[in-house]
Amino acid sequence: LILALLGTMIPVTQTVVLANPNPPSQVGAVTTDASSSGRDGATFSHTTPSGDNRLLIVIVNFRGDDSVTSATYAGNSMSLAVANGSGASTGQRVEIWYLVAPPVGTYDIDLSFGVRCLQSGIVAISYEGVDQNSPIGATAGANQHTPSNNPTVDITTTATDALLVGGVCMRGGDTDPFTPGSGITERYDFASGTAAAADDGYAGGEET
Repeated sequence: LILALLGTMIPVTQTVVLANPNPPSQVGAVTTDASSSGRDGATFSHTTPSGDNRLLIVIVNFRGDDSVTSATYAGNSMSLAVANGSGASTGQRVEIWYLVAPPVGTYDIDLSFGVRCLQSGIVAISYEGVDQNSPIGATAGANQHTPSNNPTVDITTTATDALLVGGVCMRGGDTDPFTPGSGITERYDFASGTAAAADDGYAGGEET
């Protein structure tokens, strides 16, 4: 499985490969959580459906000077797969966290931020059919310092039949809606608000 994150206006891109003999598949509902007011973390519920070889992915989007200091689901600590950001409050940052074999049912995702965050968007996605011993393969990321309508990232996959999962964090609430590239199935597309400068847009999808 591969995860990708992109950002424009000092954007960010990340990619992760989750190894498996057959392409993993997304299951259940995608959960999103967004805020344009100051917060030190986030708590929201996500439902994990039953299925074999489960994996929970949480994509965290915020400004470039922030970071996640802890992440749990149902009290279980999540692992950081990849993080990339500009390092500046005027830029963007994206982090991908994951949990192998998450419990089935509806539980809280709890995140703590390193600094108080004004704009943030979080996405939780459940997958099945993922290698439980080595779920994360190749990763990649990029910062795009020049505004663009076509953020990109390059990655070399390390597993046969991997699934590419991508996300983009974009400066400005007016970047929503986002049009995915050719061959990508969009899974989420939302924003922290509608302000062109004060809010951010978030979008992501998959490619086999």
